[in-house]
Parts: sequence; structure tokens; C-alpha cells
Amino acid sequence: MTRRGYAGDPMVAFDALEFIKLARPESSDATFTFAHRRFQEYFATSVVLEEPDAVPPERLLTDARWRETAVVLLQTRTGERLEQIVVTIGDLLEREVAAIEGALPEEPGVREFPWPALALHLLSLLQSAYQGRANAAPERLRELAGRIVHLATETGTLADRKWALEVAGIAPEPILMQAIRKAFTGPSVWLAEVAYRQVALLGSVPPDIARAIRDELLDAFAAGRLRRERHATLAHLHRLPQHEQFVQPARLLLIVAPVDVILHVLIFASALALDASSPTARELATLLALNAALPYLPAWLSARNGTATRNGTTTAWGGFVAMIFLMRFMSLVMLPTLVPGSALAMGLWGVGAIGAATTGHFTATGWWPLLSFFPILITFRDDNVLPRAGQIGLLSVGGTTLATGGVLLVVIVAGSSLSSITDTAGPVFCGLFALLLLAAFWQIFAGRIRDHLLWSRKVRHEQRFNDAGELAARLHMFRTPQGKVRFLEWVTHESRLDPTAENAASMRKLAIDFERDAGAAGVVDALNILAEQLRARGTPTMPADETLVR
Repeated sequence: MTRRGYAGDPMVAFDALEFIKLARPESSDATFTFAHRRFQEYFATSVVLEEPDAVPPERLLTDARWRETAVVLLQTRTGERLEQIVVTIGDLLEREVAAIEGALPEEPGVREFPWPALALHLLSLLQSAYQGRANAAPERLRELAGRIVHLATETGTLADRKWALEVAGIAPEPILMQAIRKAFTGPSVWLAEVAYRQVALLGSVPPDIARAIRDELLDAFAAGRLRRERHATLAHLHRLPQHEQFVQPARLLLIVAPVDVILHVLIFASALALDASSPTARELATLLALNAALPYLPAWLSARNGTATRNGTTTAWGGFVAMIFLMRFMSLVMLPTLVPGSALAMGLWGVGAIGAATTGHFTATGWWPLLSFFPILITFRDDNVLPRAGQIGLLSVGGTTLATGGVLLVVIVAGSSLSSITDTAGPVFCGLFALLLLAAFWQIFAGRIRDHLLWSRKVRHEQRFNDAGELAARLHMFRTPQGKVRFLEWVTHESRLDPTAENAASMRKLAIDFERDAGAAGVVDALNILAEQLRARGTPTMPADETLVR
């Protein structure tokens, strides 16, 4: 302070800062500490800006306490001082790249990525320094950062890919785009959430990534996450380039369920009111009311034995929507008491809305009342290849038309009445439908019921787990991925496992084992989240040395 020209009494100044709550006494020996880390970072950075040689470049870049100061210098300095920092960080990154390439195993397989001590810290620092202006970063730094991100994305575990993507903003755009694309097209929701944030760093969103984002929204809709997390999801989407192409489908999906249920209630009430004495009208109206709920069942409808993944859900949605379309179209056409046009428009609105959100077409508010005719609307676009949902819609309409025409032809040739065929085929159809429902119930719910009994009778009453081995043994008792995920989320939220370095490492190893065995992505996500929580509460850092921990 004397060297910097301060002539007052330091102790009086310290007492004054403590009195106005900018500082606080830390111990009996009157050690001075600012009340918040930001105060200390601001004043320390001010000193370094005035005295560029006060802290050597290597210390600025390797000591985590100087991280924010280094970011400010990279953002504001020019000339020789900036050149010294850029050269130093380039040399450090080259050392990290060489360490990674020397430690990578030659055999393929899922294994931990050999993160050097400073790699993630340096990439995070560069991303913050060049936020939104990656092209302004020196080309050498971008190439080295891209090399690390590429290696981690191609060879690392799920957690490694997540860490790399979180700090990939400085990487060349093709490498960043590849990492984002793999995150969206992979099975992990945990990784896709990071990709949402990083898409905002792209200058524009290519069509395949835009389609992957819409698929992610559709999966969130199917699993019920979209409504629960609507505010966070819309906030993420608003930060993306050309965000309207994602915000509008998300808003449409948010209203699909309530609007479609209301429309089916109206159809059901109209059928009973117009011809309450007709058994056929009552049966078909009940069928309409039942299939009104089909699009809103959980994501496990699209996966075998409840082992749903993001990719599995998305892939099966096409056929699932086609099945709903077929059921509704046939039900509505056969209703003898309703005007076919209005019934068809009301009954197929939900399916059309899902198709529009899938393709991104006709999602603006002005199109919403017309979405019942989505398969027709999609044919008037100038696309060379019809989008997936448009193809599904057209095939469903064509197949249903042929089936209806075939039934009418049989009626005419046989000279029978439609009611006699309905009376004969009705019980057979109902019996087959009941058997199908029972088989589906057993296929879907048997493991879940057992897991629920295990959870409610035994697991939820346990206070804590002594170590990770005991927790892993309990985890393997659950049969379904949903049961495992529920158990791990409970352990995470209730902090039922001690936050030691050993437990964090064990959870990370268990996550790698599940990933290596191609286990459900939800379980891998939950294990990695638990490992990160244990690491944050115990040793708050990503893989790094003790300097960065401090």
C-alpha cells in the first residue's frame, strides 16, 4: 500500500470496510477478507490493469483465483501484455494436448478420458473471454481447443463429452457443431441440456441440428417434462439463433393436450346427444374418448419393457402417431350420427399439431386452427421430399381410405347390411383388443410394479448408505431403468450418500460400467449427476490438480 501511494492508517481503513459490510474479520489474528469474492476479484483486477507485471502470465492462467482477472485482460488488453498472455496460454494448451494424445489408449471402448490438470480450466477461461466472438480469438488457440474437444467427444465417456461440450465455445465451428450434433442425436437428456446452451454460440442453426432440437422437444412432450420445465425450456430456446423456429413448436406442444381433450369431449357429448339410443354411436364415442388420451401417455409406450431412451422415443413416434391417426380416422368416419367433416377436423387436430411441431411447419399461431388438415397442408409445400410427419399422414389417410372402401365393397358384394357386420365383428374386435391391452399391461407394468413395491416397502425408509458399494447393490435390485433412475434421483436430492472422493469415483465408475454395457441412458445420466453432486460437495472441481481445487 505504501508503494502504491497510500498514506493513511491501514487498520482504520480495514475497520471502516468491515463496518460498512464490504469486508469481514476472519479470525482472531485480524486476517482481512472481503465479504464477497467479487469484491476481491474487482480490486485485484484493478491493480493488475494498472500494473500489468504485478502477476506473471503463467500464474494468471494456472491459478484459479486469478481466472476472472485473466478473462478481463483477454477481453480488454492489447499490445505486448496481451501477446504475452496469448503465447503463454498457447504453450500451456500445447502441453495439455500432448499429454492427452500420449495417454489415449489404442484400443476402442468406453473409458475415462485422460484429462490433464489444466485443460478444462483453460478452455473455460477462453470461452468466457471470447463469449459471442469466437472468431476474434487467435487461430492457434482455436485449433488447440478444437483438438481437445474433438478427442474428448470421440473417445470419452458421457461425462467427458458433457465436460468438453460445456467449454467448447472457443473451438472451430465445425468441431463445436459436431459435438452439439452428437449430443442431440444421442440418448442422454443430461448432455442435450448442455447442447441447448451451446447452440446459442453458433452463428446459425443447420437443418439437422434444428430437427434434433424439435425431436428433443417432442421427447420432452412425450415424457411430460415440457410442461414441468416450460419456463426453463422457453428461456433456452429464446437464446438460440432464429429462435422462432423452436419457440413456436414448443408453444404449440404446450397447448396440444388441453385443446385436444376439449375437442374429444365435445365429440363424445355430441355423439350421445344426437343419437343416445344407438349402441354403435355410444361405443364409437367411447372409443373416441379413449384414444383422445393416446398421445399423452408417457414415453414408455414407444419402448420395449420400459427401457425408453431419447432416440428410441423419437424413432417410435412416427409409427405411434400413424397408429393414432388411423384409429381416429376410422372411428370418426364410422360415426353415423355426426357430420364427417367437423368430426374429422376436431378429432385429428391433436395429431396434426404433433406433426406440425415435428417438422417445424405451420406452427405460427395463425395456422393452429387448420392443423387438422396438416397432411394436406404439407403437400402444398415446395419440398422435394415430404417431411416424415407428412408422409405418415398421407399414408394413414390413404390406407384408411382403402380399408373403408374395402369394407363397403364387401358389404355391397355380400348383400349384407353394415349393422350385421358390426354386430358380428364387434365382439371379436373387443376380445382381441382386450387381450392386446392385457399383454401390453403385463409387458409394460410387471417390472414397474415390482420396483414400486421394493421402493415403498424397503428402500424409501433407509436413512443413509454407508458406502457406494452398498448403494450399488441396492441399485441392481431394481429391474427397470425407471426404477433405477427414481432411486438415484432420491439419493441425489436427499443426499443419502456421503460426499467423499471415494464415493464420487465409485459412482463415476458405475456410470461407465452402465454405459459400457449399453444400459439405459437415463441411468447413466442419473449416476453422473450423483457423481458430480458428490464431487461438488466433497472436492468442488472437475478433474484438476490441487491448485485449481484451492
